[in-house]
Amino acid sequence: RRRSPDGSRTGCLLNDDAGIVQLWTVAPTGGPPRQVTRNAADIQTTFTWSPDGHLVAYGMEGEVFVTEVDRGRSYRLTRSTRGAIHRSAVVFSPDGKKIGFLREMPAGARRFLQVFTVTVPATLRPGSALP
Repeated sequence: RRRSPDGSRTGCLLNDDAGIVQLWTVAPTGGPPRQVTRNAADIQTTFTWSPDGHLVAYGMEGEVFVTEVDRGRSYRLTRSTRGAIHRSAVVFSPDGKKIGFLREMPAGARRFLQVFTVTVPATLRPGSALP
């Protein structure tokens, strides 16, 4: 569970009716959980809130995705044939313009974690017109 930056909701990962791991939110004052994502695949990593609480970032299908929390629209930010996203490391930069993540990379017979970043499209950042 992770609380939004303004404390107005708590996000958690739960299965939907089809058994797919999705992001849900609930108000700290109670009430039923609200399903935010409606992805076709499981969210495979922890998630993190953008500094303004507008987006959440996570790993799914070996790539980095963001979802607009209020609209439930998800966007793939990376496209790679390289190693899988590490399950515990998808984080926003303090200004919300980049997302850092770890990928498991091959090194001969071994694997290691390497840090990568991806830029959040300007159209998804605060104060911009949404697509």
